[in-house]
Amino acid sequence: MEGDSALGCFTGETLVAMAYGRPKSFTELVADWAFGITHYGYASTETGKVVVVPLLEPRLTRYLAPLVRVTLDNGEVLRCTPDHLFRLRDGSYRRADDLVVGQSLMPLYRGKSVVDGQVPVWMNDREVWALPRPEAEHSLSGTLDLPGDGRAPVNHQVGAVELIEDVADVYDLTVDVHHNFALESGVFVHNSARMARVSEYQALLPLRGKILNVQKASLGDTLRNAEIASIVQVLGAGTGRTFDLAAMRYGRVILMADADVDGSHIRTLLITLFAKYMRPVIEDGRLYAAMPPLHKVVTKGRNPETRFTFTQREMEQTVARFEKAGKQIVTPVPRFKGLGEMDADELWETTMNPATRSVRRITIDDAEAAESALELLMGEKVEPRRVWLVESSSRVDQSAIDL
Repeated sequence: MEGDSALGCFTGETLVAMAYGRPKSFTELVADWAFGITHYGYASTETGKVVVVPLLEPRLTRYLAPLVRVTLDNGEVLRCTPDHLFRLRDGSYRRADDLVVGQSLMPLYRGKSVVDGQVPVWMNDREVWALPRPEAEHSLSGTLDLPGDGRAPVNHQVGAVELIEDVADVYDLTVDVHHNFALESGVFVHNSARMARVSEYQALLPLRGKILNVQKASLGDTLRNAEIASIVQVLGAGTGRTFDLAAMRYGRVILMADADVDGSHIRTLLITLFAKYMRPVIEDGRLYAAMPPLHKVVTKGRNPETRFTFTQREMEQTVARFEKAGKQIVTPVPRFKGLGEMDADELWETTMNPATRSVRRITIDDAEAAESALELLMGEKVEPRRVWLVESSSRVDQSAIDL
């Protein structure tokens, strides 16, 4: 929704290290953010210095995601998506499922004492104990001589990485500039460099799969559906005869679904909802469907070129053009199984950025014909729909079918 965010992620119970106070789980951070509370954690700079940063927009990013289990040498166990990036001691990043046993990770070590109301941390760049400050202050409180056995902390290491059968809802948050944050387990992990949206005028409402087919359902069942109730509440303009377009909180609504058959079905169900209960949004030209690509064609070399394509035929033609121009293609050409496989920059460029995205405006030229079509394709009666499909089969261009 717009008016005036790939996202590797951790399970909700995962604890994030707080610069002030006790650690917070992702689910706690999301709840606090909803009440306007911003918490502060730790990030590591390019050199390894630890700074205090605001933890912005903690959010649920994926439902029922596949997981890996990462065990650290300190006994801590983390569950995250296979693609989440861990920061290594040399400052680079590695996917969770590519981590190697014994690999050194960028550590967060904190002292046991409290100095000036704050816990000292080990600065990985200077290898000293110091009090971290928000980077805007451009200073540290100097080196601290902490009691201990005289040994500097050692890096955390990967103890084990296991693919597991568990699935879970997963979460992420945003850290500007550094794009990493510390977990309570004592390691730094990557966060999305961009939420794939501009928060000043774009908002995302994730839906849990397919909504109710409102063409078949009663008004009561429709409004009791949790996903539909969320849509109505977020738009803030009501439904049916009481729908007030002037009260709608957003200038336009863009439906984002995967570029496959399931995605098309979800999009159709949503269009049906708007056509039946919020039709002024369509009539005023404010409902759109995003057109996410299927493939990403990238050339090799110093100055690689990238082209996103929307069908198998377009991908093959794009590859042929590049090869005719003497350019090599990165193979195999990646095919996106869904929006969740795109990283934040890809999602921004292809689906969210008004300057580069492709969207289709949903229109109704003939209200009576539209109502008839909705009843035929989405209504209770199966036989008229079957007859229409058989009679219309000759209109299908079989060569264009993307199998």
